[in-house]
Amino acid sequence: MEPAPDGHPSTTWGRLSAAGIQRGRPRPANDMWIAACALTYDLPPATLNLKDYEDFRTHHGLRILGAG
Repeated sequence: MEPAPDGHPSTTWGRLSAAGIQRGRPRPANDMWIAACALTYDLPPATLNLKDYEDFRTHHGLRILGAG
């Protein structure tokens, strides 16, 4: 089995996971998958649940529709 290439959501997920652990704020897996796909494909998710994605916005530049 070969590792996932850069530009694949699983690679982005791993980076998000490691960064959260290093900051002492690991994030829920499902939120990380959504953020990883959105960041990988440059597609902002739409949500009203902004607090769950604030770390991704602050530290990784995630854009969210409806965030104002």
